Amino acid sequence: MKLDDIKTIVDVVTGYNTGMRSRKTGYAYSRKIYYALCMEFAIETRCGVQYNYSQIGKSVGTDHATVINQIKSFERDILGNAEWRRKYEQARYYTATKTQPSLISPEADLNKIKDENFRLTNKMSTMEMVSGDTKKLLSIYNSLPDRLRDDVMFKVETAYKINEKHKRDLNVIYTEA
Repeated sequence: MKLDDIKTIVDVVTGYNTGMRSRKTGYAYSRKIYYALCMEFAIETRCGVQYNYSQIGKSVGTDHATVINQIKSFERDILGNAEWRRKYEQARYYTATKTQPSLISPEADLNKIKDENFRLTNKMSTMEMVSGDTKKLLSIYNSLPDRLRDDVMFKVETAYKINEKHKRDLNVIYTEA
């Protein structure tokens, strides 16, 4: 994906101009999201290599050292903040699917996600085959304040992904033996 495409997605999702030279938190965090997405998705179709730090930095008026520094602090600043993590995940979704967010109302897409989340939560709570332990966990989760639910869900998803990777790694070991 081209750097300009990623920049447009990040600008729309975060509501900040990624190319703006400002130290304000919104602009800085927007650039951090941009740098992270570039490192993951910015591939030139001509030669199949990723853009380097200098090219990514130049696209928003910074240098390679700034890009490296901002990528190092990405996890702490973006993934450690529920609001900005949500924006990152939304921008990552659009980048991964190569679709453009709604330029009219970025909130419309977020509302669709919230509606789907509500529908799935209701479906999950009405399932008949839920074990007693799962019901207890669901009760605890539902009693949490909204600001903590996002953090808990992120940690559960991370633990699940680590567990799945561990299972795949073990499967490879056993199939090679």
